[in-house]
Amino acid sequence: MSYQLIKLIESKHIDKEKWDKAISNSPIENIFMYSWYLDATADYWSGLINDDYSTVFPITYTNKLGVKQFYQAFFTRQFEVIGNGFTLTQAIEFIKKDFKFINFRSSQALELKQTTTVRQHQVIDLKSEIKLST
Repeated sequence: MSYQLIKLIESKHIDKEKWDKAISNSPIENIFMYSWYLDATADYWSGLINDDYSTVFPITYTNKLGVKQFYQAFFTRQFEVIGNGFTLTQAIEFIKKDFKFINFRSSQALELKQTTTVRQHQVIDLKSEIKLST
């Protein structure tokens, strides 16, 4: 894996049309990762992006006493790597030099040596006919 293909770009420099298109074209489309949603819920955010926006991953963060901390933005369930240009593990390894504290949720597998906490949530398949009152 060549990290030179991945760039960490501040939200104000991201082409938000390309970012949102990558999210909407993904089979795991996630409302919590659209640029307008991140703008509304995060103190600051950046994106890990490969050259053509075919792979994207949001980084919501705060800066406390000069220490950048990647946190799960309020009112967001989880963040995923959209595309196949890099994996979640590669994304985290890439940002570890810039972020001293990393705490977020994802349904994707993470293969790091650090301790991780596994949490589960329910997903309802809305494609099948469902009667919520029963």
